[in-house]
Amino acid sequence: MTSTGMSCLILADGTYVDSNKIMGSGLDGYIVRDPGASIVMKIPKLFVELFRACHARRVLVFDIALRNLMLADNLSIRAIDFANGSLLPLSGDEKLVDSRGYTADVDILHVTNVIYSIACWKKFQVDCVAINEWPAAETLPSTADLPLGQVIVESWSHQFKSLDELKRAIMSAASHTPAIPRDGDHTIQKPVFLSAPLPALLC
Repeated sequence: MTSTGMSCLILADGTYVDSNKIMGSGLDGYIVRDPGASIVMKIPKLFVELFRACHARRVLVFDIALRNLMLADNLSIRAIDFANGSLLPLSGDEKLVDSRGYTADVDILHVTNVIYSIACWKKFQVDCVAINEWPAAETLPSTADLPLGQVIVESWSHQFKSLDELKRAIMSAASHTPAIPRDGDHTIQKPVFLSAPLPALLC
């Protein structure tokens, strides 16, 4: 599952970056330094809300990964690459499941993997397209001492049935997380231009 048509990024300082030489062509490629705890706690809330809105409109996204998340200067987030997603009938059953057997639960898994990536500032993903491919607990990395670590573990353990529940858990954890002093400046290199066609469907 790769994003196509994206060859070059122009960063805020005018630097041209070959997307084939960085971690990916989305949010994973923009992370250049540890941003500090405040950003680590803020970004997950934003993109959980993004995908929660997709589910509310009965859209299963499927390709949820750092490479498909675009971060703007104001830290707002956009998702791209809905090529493998599913738009389900608005009048359908409340449960989100498409003809391939892909479900909202698997979207939640991949959202959680992105949360983990942001918490430890390192790309992480698993291959899972159906509930019976859910990774075993012993194959998943430790979340000890990570921001939102307990929330991540609970999500990997199927304890959240919707992104609404995951969002509430993140909000609760964030409200109990003390501010952490930062040494020096911590920045994110953010794009101001993408030389790439974007899919028509955006959330």
